[in-house]
Amino acid sequence: MPAVPYKTSDYLKTFQAVTEYLNVVLEDPESDQEDLLVALRNVAEATSN
Repeated sequence: MPAVPYKTSDYLKTFQAVTEYLNVVLEDPESDQEDLLVALRNVAEATSN
């Protein structure tokens, strides 16, 4: 079975989903600036439609 491309932005359709996603990134002690930038890019992609 072939793999299906996964885009996080496809799952950030509600304000609650975006909020929870950003909170997880911000609260993760192993997250760094790069992780936050990727998360913000995902949110921007999700909300630009």
